[in-house]
Amino acid sequence: MVELHILDGIPEAERGNGYGSCGLPQVLSSALKADIDPIDPTGSQAAAMIVRSKTDHPKHGFPIGPCDSCKVLTKHYGLDFLTDDGK
Repeated sequence: MVELHILDGIPEAERGNGYGSCGLPQVLSSALKADIDPIDPTGSQAAAMIVRSKTDHPKHGFPIGPCDSCKVLTKHYGLDFLTDDGK
């Protein structure tokens, strides 16, 4: 994954839950590694939601902000994060 060099710079004590497995690093990596016309995500908008296997779960689809690890990526790329969990 392209973003590992950025994520590896985060001290272990400051890494988010599921370090590196959120959707944001995966999407950024895909954009940067695209076979045709790689995309520079700098300044883009981003959003995140909780996804549960049971769609009737009360938290399924709940908008959340970036985890501690993804906050580093958000800052690095100057992303406009549209969802926020109030933290």
